[in-house]
Amino acid sequence: MQGNIADGTRRRGANAAAGRLGLAREPASDIAFLAAHGIAPGVLLQAEALGRAEGCPASSCLIAHDLIDETTFYTLLARHLGLQLVEGPVQPSAQTKFDQAWDDGFLELEQGGPLRWLLAPQGRDIAVALASREALRAAGAAFALMTPTRFRALLMARFADEISEDACQQLAQSLPAMCNAPAPLRGAMPERPRLYSLPLALLSLALSAVLSITFLVGNWLKLAACLLPGGAEPPDAGMADKALPTYTIIVALYHEEHVVADLAAALQDISYPKSRLSVIFVVEQDDAATRQALERLSLPQRFAIVTAPAGMPRTKPRALNVALRQVRSDFLTIYDAEDRPSPRQLRAAAAQFAASAPKIACLQAALVIDNAGETWLTRLFALEYAVLFDIINPLLAASGLVMPLGGTSNHFRVAALKACHGWDAWNVTEDADLGFRLARLGYGVATLRSDTHEEAPLNWRAWLHQRRRWQKGWLQTALVHLRHPQALMRDLGPGQAMIAATWLGTMVLGPLFGPFLAIAGLAHVASSGFFSPGSLMTAALNSWILFIALTGSLAMTIPMLLALWHRRLWACAVALPLLPLYLCLITLAAWLALYDLVTAPHHWRKTAHGLTRQPRTAPL
Repeated sequence: MQGNIADGTRRRGANAAAGRLGLAREPASDIAFLAAHGIAPGVLLQAEALGRAEGCPASSCLIAHDLIDETTFYTLLARHLGLQLVEGPVQPSAQTKFDQAWDDGFLELEQGGPLRWLLAPQGRDIAVALASREALRAAGAAFALMTPTRFRALLMARFADEISEDACQQLAQSLPAMCNAPAPLRGAMPERPRLYSLPLALLSLALSAVLSITFLVGNWLKLAACLLPGGAEPPDAGMADKALPTYTIIVALYHEEHVVADLAAALQDISYPKSRLSVIFVVEQDDAATRQALERLSLPQRFAIVTAPAGMPRTKPRALNVALRQVRSDFLTIYDAEDRPSPRQLRAAAAQFAASAPKIACLQAALVIDNAGETWLTRLFALEYAVLFDIINPLLAASGLVMPLGGTSNHFRVAALKACHGWDAWNVTEDADLGFRLARLGYGVATLRSDTHEEAPLNWRAWLHQRRRWQKGWLQTALVHLRHPQALMRDLGPGQAMIAATWLGTMVLGPLFGPFLAIAGLAHVASSGFFSPGSLMTAALNSWILFIALTGSLAMTIPMLLALWHRRLWACAVALPLLPLYLCLITLAAWLALYDLVTAPHHWRKTAHGLTRQPRTAPL
């Protein structure tokens, strides 16, 4: 969505319109004309000052800062140019291309009347239109204006089928080996049985379940002293507003009508130049309640509500792909309905991207549970998140290893994300999959020292729905990226590929078989007599079982204690005796996920939000 991305220096609109339609190329003042139409001089002066501070056209600041309504601005612009302002339906020509029309801000209409061209100038294109005033007046009824909001809605309606198909099939058609789509969509033929394919993948996962324990324990002990705390943000004072890149926030919503007001308030608190920030809410076509709840909020004009066209699969990544088609900013980030990001998180991300190598395509912020004290389940969930985002992810990033992303608060270079073809619409943990795909395509991921507060599932049913989906998605990710082990080795290199398989093994086979193997192993030790084994082989086996049990316990407790200390989650420590029960619930979710993988592989189990009884505020 470029409507409120003001700079527009990379857009083709102004030059394309000028070249193709014979309009003027020299810019003129883009808001001075409003003085003759009754707009107060103080408002215009304020817009000019904001434009200088944010490094963008004054007209963009006028709208982005809600100093004037978009419809009012374009009504006066049309009157000044002597053009009609079109509000009703029109028919684009059959030759119209979505991306070109979206970038250019103008399109040709079907023949059948004097009106031939529809213009929706924004940013620097407004100055071009003003400089072309006489040429436009001379053209008479051939040109008309439309507000950018209506123009975008027109294109979304005209190309709904194309957008829907692209959202679910682009990755399958471009990188079929890295997509979880059904085989026909990937153009795949039935594969001949290969000794190194699925059996080797399962063997690799099985071995990784053991290797990961020693790998994690050794590294946690060695690197514990240099792990970065999660509280401080990178300095951003050196970047003036006009030097900041353009940014888009995407939020995919489904049946979230009860939380959108708090979400919108948190997003409006984000400290970032308004003319350089756009927000896209993606709502499913049949979710009238969420759409109506958003419309009742009287959102700022830089916020857009986009309807995802009907189509399958009905998943969050498909909705994100719909929004990605519209993004023309430098960077974007993803938030969920329950997120409360740090107000300065985008500034921190922009500063870190500016200091990073171009191959760093993504920054993962830390997710922090802010209702941890409600139940024993939320306490252990909070500790689990603290381990992942404060202990494990910094280690993976510092070591240059594959990092499965979190589903929210990941910040992307838009060019890199589009080069990777967005998200896999057929994977229900699109975040973990994208982390692996970025690594396989040569991109890096780093951690961002900025927090986003989230709400943990309040009861075990909500928690089970979420964990069941996560476990199924990790299974899908493992099967996709281990589908062709030789390709994985080629993309990542032998060492990186083995560690990636190790990590997937920990995520997949650990919950499925870990408790059963632990019980069986300890039962064997107890029954065979550890201190008086019948044979040397029995003694060696017992020692190995106890070594795995010990290292597994250390791999679990040491990172958890470190995370507890980093986040000062002392109140969560009282739930630690219930950790075995928590692990059993994860195993239950893993086996239910395996069932879902067979019976409903692409079904998205919705997590209920807004259940917490505690007040929630965005972190400072």
